[in-house]
Amino acid sequence: MRGAVLIVVVVLIEIISVVSGSEVECSDPGLPEGGTRRGPSRFTPGSKLSFDCPDGYERVGSPVSVCQESGEWSLPVPQCIADCPGIAAPAHGAVSVSAAAKKYGTVALFSCEPGYSLVGAAAVTCRNGQWNRPVPSCFADCMGIPALSNSVSTGGTSHGDVIHFKCLEGYQLLGKSIITCKDGAWSDEYPSCVTNVMS
Repeated sequence: MRGAVLIVVVVLIEIISVVSGSEVECSDPGLPEGGTRRGPSRFTPGSKLSFDCPDGYERVGSPVSVCQESGEWSLPVPQCIADCPGIAAPAHGAVSVSAAAKKYGTVALFSCEPGYSLVGAAAVTCRNGQWNRPVPSCFADCMGIPALSNSVSTGGTSHGDVIHFKCLEGYQLLGKSIITCKDGAWSDEYPSCVTNVMS
């Protein structure tokens, strides 16, 4: 019995010595894709790693992570996201970019010259090395709504707008009752209202 107790005590002492002598280490967190890191080769508590991205890439996330007593890193490895290519203004339009470099999160705002209408997104954002929407276009508006005799008309003159024509009582319509503005030109000739011979 005394021998068994002695064995248990010895085993406990060995376990305690092993536990007290062991040091927690963090696992290798890896590298940001396309990036680099600086720091020690062993990741004991307090070890600090610094992460960098090459030119033409934006770091998204913390540049530093520290090994904790728990064996976990304080912050995840950041990402290296490619910058977006330059972006041009549409014909008859302008573009305003929120940053000189086309980095992740940069916003480009578009507008058109007077007499032109914007078709597409007025704002695009740099995401993962690409703009999230295509560049919009500027289409010419049409001339004002014509004043046709013996008729009433409703609608707009911007690109894509339509005009509805309706003749007054006692008149009939010759031509299309609806025409559409398409890049500065109407889709059809203006109709006319003539006396209804059947009335």
